[in-house]
Amino acid sequence: MNRADLLEAIARYYAGDHDAAASALDAVLESVSNELAAGGVVSVAGFGTFQTVSRPARTVRDPRTGRQRQVKAAPIPQFRPAAKLRALAAGTEKPTRAPERIVAHKTARAAARRLTRDNQAGELTRHIATFDPRQASNYLFATDPGSPTALELAAAAVPPTFDWPLPDLIPDPVRPNPKPTSTSPLPQADVLVLTYSPAEGQALADVLTPNWPISRWYPYRNGWQQLKRTVAEGRQVPSHMNDRAGVWATCQIGTTRAVLMKADLHPGTDGGFRPLVDLWSQMIDQVRPRLVITTGSAAGTGALSLGDVVVSRHLVPAGLDSLPGLGPVEECVSPASLRSTKLSLVAKLLPEVTAMLPHAPRAPQIWTDTRARPVSVITGPAFAADLDLEQLRKEHGQVAVDTTDVALGKACAQLVAPPPWVSVRAIVAAQAQTTRNRTAPPPPPATSSSPTRRA
Repeated sequence: MNRADLLEAIARYYAGDHDAAASALDAVLESVSNELAAGGVVSVAGFGTFQTVSRPARTVRDPRTGRQRQVKAAPIPQFRPAAKLRALAAGTEKPTRAPERIVAHKTARAAARRLTRDNQAGELTRHIATFDPRQASNYLFATDPGSPTALELAAAAVPPTFDWPLPDLIPDPVRPNPKPTSTSPLPQADVLVLTYSPAEGQALADVLTPNWPISRWYPYRNGWQQLKRTVAEGRQVPSHMNDRAGVWATCQIGTTRAVLMKADLHPGTDGGFRPLVDLWSQMIDQVRPRLVITTGSAAGTGALSLGDVVVSRHLVPAGLDSLPGLGPVEECVSPASLRSTKLSLVAKLLPEVTAMLPHAPRAPQIWTDTRARPVSVITGPAFAADLDLEQLRKEHGQVAVDTTDVALGKACAQLVAPPPWVSVRAIVAAQAQTTRNRTAPPPPPATSSSPTRRA
């Protein structure tokens, strides 16, 4: 076992955190070394004793020349193993449990308790906003971080490849020539798409830039020094850690070109909406899109179920009368025209994802926001539990709850000629219907045909 192997083993005690493992190992080695240098003794019960002993002067033979020479007396470090360590090495005593799993479990439980305290709601929001499902060290709640189970969960987060059911509309990644620098502005395009979390960004790349992973997208630092002044300081703020506003790529779908952005900015990590509103304004100014799409995951209520997709042109702030430094916020309605006939083509993709949702109560559906059956996206406090979802559903139809989209509404409210936009949200958590609503069948989604039959 070399140093790298030892660090890998120690990292299991720190929920897979190799930086913490390296710090712990360096601290132990430095502390033992300093104590021995001072002539002291380090005794660890059950392991052994480190001490400095005096080696007397002696005569030695030089193996190269065969000559004998005198070696002066000198202090040397020495380790004396404890009886338990000798027994373990001899095989007469065996470990009765796997301590790394126990320590990792305690570490996970402690982290989960810290994140779920009432006064740590912001930390839990930060954890959710930065959660990367392809990193086994992130699984604080489902299993021991870094454990074999966590590794399996992380591996399952990489979706299988599938045949695109719309041959004429297969996304084709477009790499600008010359290659843009990190400070280059975004190119002009027909559509601007923005998402936020690592998982959402990976999904966007998996679908729209096949064979071009998000790790190879272009960093976006255009105007970053100005944006950076509005972002909360802190080592856990992704935009500060990466020193950028996000990463981007372009793709072609038929005759339509789209700029795709995964933002490193998020109200749950930046301390507010101001940086995200400014980023939206800057991107729209550079891309000059005919359509803007804000997308990602959301919680749902009413008839919305796991795997459903909401396509809405209503953004409604709830519990957010005003945004610090930005003034009041109001409901925002997009002038975009949502055509069910076009969205019915997208329904052909749903059978491909049904198999990825083993716990879904039914096949996914597309819910299109229309006057007859409105579907709204609510931006409220960090958690849907803080909102009266039943009342919001009565006022605004089916409701999807996210934590970011009000930023787009505020940015558009500040523009003289805002572009049409839609919010596309995948339902990843759904609140059960109340008892009085459970007896009534849910209204059909507003698409030209039933996606359920298609699935």
